[in-house]
Amino acid sequence: MIEAPGNPLCFVNDLWQRHVTDMGIAGPDRGEGGKYLFLPPGHGGDLPEGYVVVRPPTFSSWVLRALSGTEGLLQARSYPLSAAAAVGTGSQYVYTAEDSTGVLLDGARGYTLTLPGGIPAKNFWSVTACAPPGPGPCCAPMTPSRV
Repeated sequence: MIEAPGNPLCFVNDLWQRHVTDMGIAGPDRGEGGKYLFLPPGHGGDLPEGYVVVRPPTFSSWVLRALSGTEGLLQARSYPLSAAAAVGTGSQYVYTAEDSTGVLLDGARGYTLTLPGGIPAKNFWSVTACAPPGPGPCCAPMTPSRV
């Protein structure tokens, strides 16, 4: 689920780069902001009201944004339908701009990332922290202190 702020120019493609939907100015919310619910192929059941329901033909999608700058990016919210995935199959990407209390992440502070047991560390996994544009590197890979 993505809560899009008002006035972005955004589009969503499926895993194979085929257009799925627009969000924002060119989308169903017409730049007013809206809640988009992305459902995986074959998902059944009741649909909640108040959402633009999108059904990409693949299990993964690309969300490409323009306009609304850093402020709009910080206002957008993304919530996975399910954070569980089959271990050892494919790639899983999770994004957040907030700490566990809902406060925006701050590059001047330190954080502790606690991961559940059973992660297949022998297969490759990583964490990347990205900062808004400014001095210094934009993204820096983080090395786990213990695995």
